[in-house]
Amino acid sequence: MSVGAFDELLSLVEPHIQHSNTHTQPISSAERLAVTLRFLATGMSFRALSASYKLGATTVGGIVKEVCQAIWTALRDEYVSYPSQAQWRQIQADFLSMWHFPNCVGAVDGKHVRICAPANSGSSFYNYKGYFSFVLMAVCDAQYKFTVVDIGAYGRESDAGVFSRSDFGAQLIQGKLSLPPRTVLPGSEVICPPVFVADEAFPLKVNLMRPYPGEFFISLQNARTYTLSQLSTHI
Repeated sequence: MSVGAFDELLSLVEPHIQHSNTHTQPISSAERLAVTLRFLATGMSFRALSASYKLGATTVGGIVKEVCQAIWTALRDEYVSYPSQAQWRQIQADFLSMWHFPNCVGAVDGKHVRICAPANSGSSFYNYKGYFSFVLMAVCDAQYKFTVVDIGAYGRESDAGVFSRSDFGAQLIQGKLSLPPRTVLPGSEVICPPVFVADEAFPLKVNLMRPYPGEFFISLQNARTYTLSQLSTHI
């Protein structure tokens, strides 16, 4: 990270992490941010970071937690807010021109992020793949860029469960995402809503398409299932 980029990020998060002077000299906001960025970039343990920065391991853990929350608070509205209707329309146009799939406004999927089991967490984070994780559920556009993220669900939860309990799932089902209106499919008179595409682990909804389950032998169904599967690999 360049000095300029660091200073810009610091100016955004400093109001959320600056500590007042008490009987001891507080750790500066710049050092708090540096510790956190090094942890995020390298994955070093808190113990290793504590030795590097001459801080207690517990202090490092508190700093990382606080600064990560501050980064999210400071940047989420600008960088991970829900797209506007105009932006959804552009995404829809991109899926049509790049992937020949009309009315598509995003590809949805969940991914497991491997972690060490948190203390006293039992099997909450233990997933079907045989390791501990939390779940990142994301939506991306036709150019593989994230447009929506939901992070932190227990590893044992299914994609359908994560979707149903996420803010994105609630906003989609309640019709609050400012999606484009229904449009006529190219080359037909059929009017269809905008849709997100996902794999078979997700539920079928008005604005959420998934492949046909099981074995189908009708060529049109097979073609549709293949197309949906290709699009769902965006995540």
